[in-house]
Amino acid sequence: MTEDQFRRIINEEVTRAVGEEVTKALERELPKVLEKQLPAALEKQLPLVLEKQLPLVLGREMPKILHKELAVFYGQVTHYVDKNIKDFRTEVKRDHDRIYTLLDGIAGRLTSDEQERAALGHEQKRHKGWIKQLAHATETKLRPDIS
Repeated sequence: MTEDQFRRIINEEVTRAVGEEVTKALERELPKVLEKQLPAALEKQLPLVLEKQLPLVLGREMPKILHKELAVFYGQVTHYVDKNIKDFRTEVKRDHDRIYTLLDGIAGRLTSDEQERAALGHEQKRHKGWIKQLAHATETKLRPDIS
């Protein structure tokens, strides 16, 4: 409790009980009394209060304080990790999509190459057939394939 708080409490109580005349007298005299007596009283009592009450207060309040601080820290760490995981997932998804696009392109080219080879093979068979028909019609002897 601060000195100002102490003064205000005393003033409120005295005002209620005694009235304005006593209050005015107290307002004049209280600062003088407090100035002389309060520091001496506090100086004597403070070490005793601290010695007795501090371990009790710390014993009760420290776990609450630590729990609150750890909760805040955990929240910050969780937020940081979640953000980084989200960023990482976005990056992996982007890379994943790029890879699938490349694979689709390669698969498309392979499919078209296979179709083209099949068409060329079929065309070559037709050409062979026509050449044989021409050779037969012109009575030309064809050389056998060397390969």
